[in-house]
Amino acid sequence: MLLSSDARLQLDNDAPSSFRAVLKSLINDNKVSSILIGETHEISPTLDAILSNLDILAASPRRVILITEDLNQSDNTAFKSALRKTEKGDIDSLKKLTFLKGKTISIYQLIYSSFSAGLLVQGAENKKTNPFCDYEQNDFSVLRKMEAYQKSPERITVTNSEFAKLIHDFCSEDTLPIFLGGAAHVVALSSGDTLFDAGLQGRVKNSVSIYLCDGATPAISLSFDYTVTDRELTGQYDYMVLTNKKVLYDEAFSDIDGLNDKIEYFITVLDRLLHSYILYFNNVSWLLRTDLNPIIEAFQDSIKCPCAFKSLDKIFEDVIQQREKPKEKFLFFTLPKLVEGYTKKELKLAIYDDLAEFLQSRPLKSS
Repeated sequence: MLLSSDARLQLDNDAPSSFRAVLKSLINDNKVSSILIGETHEISPTLDAILSNLDILAASPRRVILITEDLNQSDNTAFKSALRKTEKGDIDSLKKLTFLKGKTISIYQLIYSSFSAGLLVQGAENKKTNPFCDYEQNDFSVLRKMEAYQKSPERITVTNSEFAKLIHDFCSEDTLPIFLGGAAHVVALSSGDTLFDAGLQGRVKNSVSIYLCDGATPAISLSFDYTVTDRELTGQYDYMVLTNKKVLYDEAFSDIDGLNDKIEYFITVLDRLLHSYILYFNNVSWLLRTDLNPIIEAFQDSIKCPCAFKSLDKIFEDVIQQREKPKEKFLFFTLPKLVEGYTKKELKLAIYDDLAEFLQSRPLKSS
């Protein structure tokens, strides 16, 4: 089941040091048909693994398309339309996608930031993979049926067949799909010596599997033995990556040459996340600082500057105050002003103001 491409052999020999290194090698290997990232729902740092690497995904030789288990296939046409609007300069292209109101800020961030980088996001679920995907989840009888279905063999076998069809449709010389979903869907699973299901990797030729786990100390394992404990099934991933949000951004900043490029990357990441909080359907502004602090710390460590970021903090306060206003006070014509309550230029000026003393202390390069 393991991939025997040049990329895999090269990584075996070079002992990959980071998730970013694995990702860069795979997206540049035209033998790789797709990348399958398995997660433990609500624990694995999947969102940050993507957001911290949007720069390299956007620069991929092939167009990268993100396919996530958290969204439905029935909404994929709407996502394509919203991406086209983003590419034309619409800063709030998701406003009419009311089905996103029930999604978390993490899913909204994934879509908004990916669209801002020019990457399409598509949903993987349909009524075959999840017969309850269109039901109201506050109905207890429906919740009980959903729970029973989640534990059924069909949730893996039928779901994997449907997911694989969608992934395969996007595989081409010009396109590289990256799947994001539950770890039990990705690799072939067996019960003892009996094959239970071929997994997505068994159905999508030349795909690579990565098991993404949260952990304080980063590590990468090859040919990782995976167990679905509640089903007594086992499989094997090509890679197991143990990482966390701070480490992912540490890797990104470390991989970027030049102070100016690091600052521009920092500004872009913050700008996308701030806009996500402003435009998200619900007010979750109390999460903002916790969300952004690891990114700020990674930037500080990268440039070796413990800056206070007082001007940047003022922008954060403005965003939080704007978001805490009752929504009925926002008139149609004030929304652009809400978004432009800070501009990317103002964000850039704030960061450079906070970095002024540090930049002035740096020795001038001789011409």
